[in-house]
Amino acid sequence: MKSHQVLALATNADIQALIARFGKIGYMIAQLYPTEETGDISAISEVMKLASGRESRLRTLVQSYQVAISQFATVAPDAKVAPDYIDIPSDLPSSGYVEIADRLRICCDMALAFLQSLASRIPANERKQLDLLRRQIAPVETSDRDLFKHVCSAMDEYENAHFLAAALLAGKCIVYALDKVPGKNDNERTEHLVKAGLLNEDLKKRFLRGARDARNYFSHKISASAEPSDALNVISDAVSISSKLATTRFLSPKN
Repeated sequence: MKSHQVLALATNADIQALIARFGKIGYMIAQLYPTEETGDISAISEVMKLASGRESRLRTLVQSYQVAISQFATVAPDAKVAPDYIDIPSDLPSSGYVEIADRLRICCDMALAFLQSLASRIPANERKQLDLLRRQIAPVETSDRDLFKHVCSAMDEYENAHFLAAALLAGKCIVYALDKVPGKNDNERTEHLVKAGLLNEDLKKRFLRGARDARNYFSHKISASAEPSDALNVISDAVSISSKLATTRFLSPKN
């Protein structure tokens, strides 16, 4: 949960900007000190002619890197593994610059990996809502693992800003869950749940809305589309319906 708390403090734009900074530093180091990994090994002989210029540029990159790790500490204060602080001693011999470049390369890659895992394409408030929905759907795993996995997949798609895919998956979950309930149509199924004391009357409209939206998204219409709010509503309804039915005889490994 700590990473989501961090994201509430740092915007996605902050994280993307820091990713760009570490990425640029890593790229410039690869240009100054090419290796077989970078694919620029043939350029080494030419670059070596400019050793003094390279050392000056590497010092500048180290300064930029120091700013970047300071920003990293602000964006990810709870990171257990953070990039090392790196400096260049004033009396460092020329042979030591390659080692500094290697350390910078490793640290930039590490910072990028961590920041990219935090980056998201949806706002912080929507991430919080998905966190809550994930906690709510958790008990369903014991009664219907496949349903649980599909609802979680819908949330994963939403996090990647694949809203239509998220709505389709969530809609499929709603249709699957409701079809487990006796009745010729969604009205009869919902009424059955109310009469059985499994659904409060005030939630009946929500169940029906969820079923209607689910079947619309699951109708395979080529013109179907989903706005973020539409997709999130369908996911929320999938969680609500699945969680409710998970406590009943209708959702079980045997059904």
